[in-house]
Amino acid sequence: PAPADIIWEDFLPKGSAQVQHARESLGYFFVALLFVLFVPIVLWIAAIARWESLHATFGNLGFGQDPFAYSQEHYPEQVALWNGLVGTVVLTALMTTVPSFLMWIFSVFLVLK
Repeated sequence: PAPADIIWEDFLPKGSAQVQHARESLGYFFVALLFVLFVPIVLWIAAIARWESLHATFGNLGFGQDPFAYSQEHYPEQVALWNGLVGTVVLTALMTTVPSFLMWIFSVFLVLK
């Protein structure tokens, strides 16, 4: 790239060496935290992505009859649509946020080398 296109400030440390070390440590902590929190969120989404697991988890929600069983009996197309789309759409939306979080962490806490 042309020298005018390069953001030279991104290659320079911000503050003293001690401050930069603290920022880098915090950046690595946030990257680890992102991945540690990502797995339970994905597992929770996988758990609610099936109609049967929603029925087992939430039951009848205090209504006179079980809305999950009623829907499964009277609206099987809705159940098939839920089972086929919800998990995929929600996981895709979640996966699109990971690069944004990583870019934020890298740009705020780490010095590009």
